[in-house]
Amino acid sequence: MDKPKSAPSSALERSLKDRSALDQLSHTLTTNFDLEQLLGALHRQLTQLLEVDNFYVALLAPQREEIWYPMAIKNGLRQNWPRRSLADRLTDRVILTGKPILLPHHANDRLNQIGLPSSEDTPCAWIGVPLITSEQTIGCLALYSNSPQTEFTEADLHLLVSISGPTSIAIQVALRNILLTNDVTFGHDRLAIVLNSVGEGIAFIDYNGQISLANLALEKITGYSQKDYLGKSINEIPEAVLSHLGLPLNLTNDLVNSLRIQGQQTNKTSIRIGERAQEKYLERTVHPVKGQSGQDIGWLIVLRDVSEEQRARNHQDLISETLIHDLRSPISAVLSAIDVVEDSFDGNDPTGIVRPSLQIARRSAHRALGMIESMLEIARFQAGEIELHLTLCNLHELGEQALAEFSRQATEYKITLVNDMPKDLPGIRVDQGKIIRVLTNLIDNAIKFTPAQGAIHIRAEMIDYQYVEVQIRDTGPGIPEDYLEKIFDRFSQVPTQVGRKRGSGLGLPYCRMAIEAHGGRIWAESYKGSGSIFHFTLPIDRPDS
Repeated sequence: MDKPKSAPSSALERSLKDRSALDQLSHTLTTNFDLEQLLGALHRQLTQLLEVDNFYVALLAPQREEIWYPMAIKNGLRQNWPRRSLADRLTDRVILTGKPILLPHHANDRLNQIGLPSSEDTPCAWIGVPLITSEQTIGCLALYSNSPQTEFTEADLHLLVSISGPTSIAIQVALRNILLTNDVTFGHDRLAIVLNSVGEGIAFIDYNGQISLANLALEKITGYSQKDYLGKSINEIPEAVLSHLGLPLNLTNDLVNSLRIQGQQTNKTSIRIGERAQEKYLERTVHPVKGQSGQDIGWLIVLRDVSEEQRARNHQDLISETLIHDLRSPISAVLSAIDVVEDSFDGNDPTGIVRPSLQIARRSAHRALGMIESMLEIARFQAGEIELHLTLCNLHELGEQALAEFSRQATEYKITLVNDMPKDLPGIRVDQGKIIRVLTNLIDNAIKFTPAQGAIHIRAEMIDYQYVEVQIRDTGPGIPEDYLEKIFDRFSQVPTQVGRKRGSGLGLPYCRMAIEAHGGRIWAESYKGSGSIFHFTLPIDRPDS
């Protein structure tokens, strides 16, 4: 039976009580991703805190617009409530609106105020909050009391709202964990409920190549009924379904082997389906699944429709590229105007500021034009529209050209530039302009952070007679470990570091894309207080290449 609720003796007491409860709940939500244990721990902690015996979690099965209850407790006893269709009820209202509802006491009277019917079964007090992930509302967490002495407060509601976000994430992870385990004790019916509660399309392919599990969301994504593929070998299902699953159509007789070749590790790819006017974009994740004894038993394929996100991204890229093109012309005109002014300047400058001002204007315009060119090149790389004009080059000579561009700056800042690349390295077949630009970007980045009396070395060596590895080493402050990967993202910069001049955040992303387009890779390492090293590899030109 519900116990009479007693208000805390003071706001401070309530605050301390809530803080302790939040600490316990946070620990539960971040350490337990088994659905049954997770909900059991939530039930025990919340009913004890709010001093009631009634608790439930309702989840939405979106494809069938039904509610199911992974856990329901009434008067302290576990209930087996059947799944049901959406209706005009408190739980459903919370899920559909995504907003919490608090009926502190005399719930029958309050129901009419919010436009819901009352009944003999209406509890005396009810409180519920939506469970919302980053993508959708997945359900409702609720507690209620049948005792007239119970009264829920705004503080109770605030507590539930505080934990609803982490609870939603923990439940979603727990649901997906069920799908990634061969848990026969969970039961086929309950597993089907879980499958159909997930918004992504899901198919399980066993090691013999048969689709033995699928959810309703897969029907919506592929446009085909489950009878067209469920229980069938992947060699027997329609090609359109195979296309959506991202399986190679030209290897129909060897699809299972192609999955095996991918290896027993999770991998994610993007898939584009259909013509331009009706194209669909899918994000496919393949999870290897192991049995209870640890043996490989198949793959779980998860499909997420990201068409709207991709269209928005494409639209944004189009706007950006148009804007970039439109900016290039006026800046080129500014540079031409500066040339005209310099040519007509007769040297009559008593103040001595005209020529330095023109030089500053020229440098600034060139810098802006360089940023625009970088953004255009990055956009072309991402669209797969870049062309490489390959010629046989000597890497030592490319290094000399790149360093020569910074000789005056290095002298001004008292920095030593050293080309340690051997002159007898094998030739590399590269796009000379792009590789020089990679080198200048990396040297420019090093100069920004290398202090006076410091040094920048560029080195190169052969790796397994197939690649040459280039290193640009500086003696600056180094890069925090958390940013060694992030610095290659567009517009990313280390917030705690200030160089001689502010960068555009485009140089390193350009380097990564240019090196990868050549079939190499780029990465950074750093030692705090003793500098950074940027590495990149390029294939060595061979007679049979």
